[in-house]
Amino acid sequence: MQEDGSLRGYVYMDGGLYLMRLTGEETGETAQDQEIILDGGGDIFLEQIVTRFNLRYPQYHIAFLESGEELRVQTEIAAGQGPDLFTLSSFSAAEYARSGYIRNLEGIVEDSSLFLEAAMECGRINGVTYGIPYGCSIQFPVFSQEIVGNRRSWTVEEMMQVIGESDAEILLWYFSDPNAMAIVTEYGLYDNENTDYIDWAKGKSHLAEEPFIRLLEFAGEYADTGEYGTEEVLPMLQDGRIAGAGISLWKLGMLDYAENFFPDGTSYIGYPDSSGERGIYARTQCIYVNQATEQMEGITEFFRFLLSEEAQRLCVADGECYQLPVRLSTISYLIEQEQAKAEKPGEYGMGSISWLEDGLDEGQLKVLQELLDQARPYKFYAMEIEDILYEELTPYFQGARSAEETVSVLDNRVQLYLDERGTDLLY
Repeated sequence: MQEDGSLRGYVYMDGGLYLMRLTGEETGETAQDQEIILDGGGDIFLEQIVTRFNLRYPQYHIAFLESGEELRVQTEIAAGQGPDLFTLSSFSAAEYARSGYIRNLEGIVEDSSLFLEAAMECGRINGVTYGIPYGCSIQFPVFSQEIVGNRRSWTVEEMMQVIGESDAEILLWYFSDPNAMAIVTEYGLYDNENTDYIDWAKGKSHLAEEPFIRLLEFAGEYADTGEYGTEEVLPMLQDGRIAGAGISLWKLGMLDYAENFFPDGTSYIGYPDSSGERGIYARTQCIYVNQATEQMEGITEFFRFLLSEEAQRLCVADGECYQLPVRLSTISYLIEQEQAKAEKPGEYGMGSISWLEDGLDEGQLKVLQELLDQARPYKFYAMEIEDILYEELTPYFQGARSAEETVSVLDNRVQLYLDERGTDLLY
């Protein structure tokens, strides 16, 4: 205990001892012109990196903005104030770039080939780097091989036909509510190139036409309503009553989790895609720079550290990472750690599902490489109209409005939005 009331103690971290001080208030030791404010708290992966940066670069100090101030922060940024750094959704980032609120960061990443390409692309807007990625997860659904067969990809029409011809009662387990809405968005409208529903390049809505009505009816029929006990989930997946499950690959052991569902084989067919590719997406966390900041020296140093092998590896050092790193060499390091589980397997659980993680076999390694190679950025034009979709589709899925009336109102609203928006694609 010090005279000023602070506590000092040695902490073992990253293979060394650090003298750390705990105080009840700001110490005032960091010069104001060296402090960098980051609006991105609550992300354990990021908080670990910031902690290490502050220890290694005492000439700078990154402080997290208190949570719960989102609206005020948006107002401040628009007024040329606000935090130096912040995280954004891809849609918000595109709007901020168009409004001139965030900085062009071209040149910060000297060699993008060292990183997962889909993650780097998530930070680009129309080919220009505005966001610096630091962690990601790979998003995709898996399905019963018995239901899907040997298909490597499928369109939404093919998916509806395959599921309709099977004994499945539910398309997918592990959706967030409302389940039917997720089928419409993730399995239909998130395909940017599919012009059956919305032609974004031409600014034309087709939501009142037969293909979209079929999608609505399919979503209503095969949505997961949750009307079963948690102990029934695994048996329903294994016997084909539930056709598939959504996967967020934030650690490599999730492949063991995915293959736990289907005794006759797991298909990594992914989301429907009109191009013939598998719908595999990298959902990436990026940091953006306030155009008004005066701390670019420290920010540049932080970004170099953020993307370094040292920082990325430290955050996955124990094998229990909270996101996948974006640096390819660190992903390779993570694979080495995963393979060590073959000597000491571990049992894991999530809800009523348990599985054994015992390293990746040759088939899983091949699947992992395909997922990384084929992943595309998690950026979808339909995210712009999600509020409209939820407002207009909720009465339909609640049985309060017919499909014909629903699509007529929805089509009119979306077409009005497209007319006002124009045909400039945000990404």
